[in-house]
Amino acid sequence: MKKLCLIVVALLMGAVFKTRAQTNAFIVSVKGTITNHSGVKSSVGNIVRDVSSLVTNESDFLVAILDLDNHVLQLVEAVPFVEEDSVATPSSLSQNSNPSMVVRVIGISRSFASTVTGKFDTDLQQLYTDVTFVSLPPMQGDLQADGHYTSKNGIVTGLSAKLVGVWFDPKFSGGEDLNLPEAVFKGSLKSLRSCPVPINYSSIGGRG
Repeated sequence: MKKLCLIVVALLMGAVFKTRAQTNAFIVSVKGTITNHSGVKSSVGNIVRDVSSLVTNESDFLVAILDLDNHVLQLVEAVPFVEEDSVATPSSLSQNSNPSMVVRVIGISRSFASTVTGKFDTDLQQLYTDVTFVSLPPMQGDLQADGHYTSKNGIVTGLSAKLVGVWFDPKFSGGEDLNLPEAVFKGSLKSLRSCPVPINYSSIGGRG
């Protein structure tokens, strides 16, 4: 009986460690529409395949980092490390690719809640000041992400979310200096494939 109990405990402990939350990263696509106070619309999507209009260079890629241990979701722009005389593109990245590095945080959750079934709800805000883009209005607001992540054998394999909220608030810290109209956003986020967690990832996004 004692031996049986030890076996059961060992199996339970193994299951706990196997299903322990981890930090996972995914190349993602964000699509939607920014609409300002005057009704002017701007489309958010991909410039070309796997290159988001939210990144500043076509060699960079848009990544969502889901950290269930620290209850954090981040949307970042990352750049891959490449060997000399070689080229890396977002479509070539996988879990076996070279590591990547965050070049800027586009949005970070201040409050994140999820269930064991993968349902989650959070917000995405900017760290300090507005985030600028090549051909889109700057972002200085708060988007709500109502989503779901999938998992297999305790490992998160993908995520998606509806995104809605304020894209730009001219009264937000620093926003009043830009002299731009307020704007809202409605769209979605969807993972395309998994990728390495950036080596300089921080659950506080560099705030500490």
